Amino acid sequence: MEEPLKKAEVEIKKNSWEKVIEEDAKADRAGIMQLLLQSEFERRVQSEVRRKLNEKKSKYETRRKALNPAISKIRLIFKTELTYEAMLDQIKGIESEEKNGLCTELTALIVPEQIKVEITEKMEQDYHIKFNNSLNYEELYRHVYRAYITELKQFVRTLEKEDDTK
Repeated sequence: MEEPLKKAEVEIKKNSWEKVIEEDAKADRAGIMQLLLQSEFERRVQSEVRRKLNEKKSKYETRRKALNPAISKIRLIFKTELTYEAMLDQIKGIESEEKNGLCTELTALIVPEQIKVEITEKMEQDYHIKFNNSLNYEELYRHVYRAYITELKQFVRTLEKEDDTK
């Protein structure tokens, strides 16, 4: 015949369940926080890309004739290449000196890994919490350059509208 459970044993089991529930709740909060931080990171990428391009807009306005073909070339390369380095290699192969130079300048302005580090540090300062970015290297490149190409296309459209009104 089994001995009846002692009160202390029941309390230990009860406490262990409470710990599991408490740990699950902490993990849920941490998971939710990471999701929110990831969304914030992606939003800040777009803002940072816009800010960096705005700093150099006056420089590129003077080269407006070459800008549209250069951006078109970057868009085409972006569609076929999976990494930032592969895109840079393709740009090195552009024969037109003017287009090559402009594409090289435009891609040097936005370096995905550099933007990731800057934004992550700023977010950790702002929120006082460690942020683990869930984007891998390729996803980061795709996200950053998708935002960048959108901004470049908008910039060219604005320049074309200015030309049309003149």
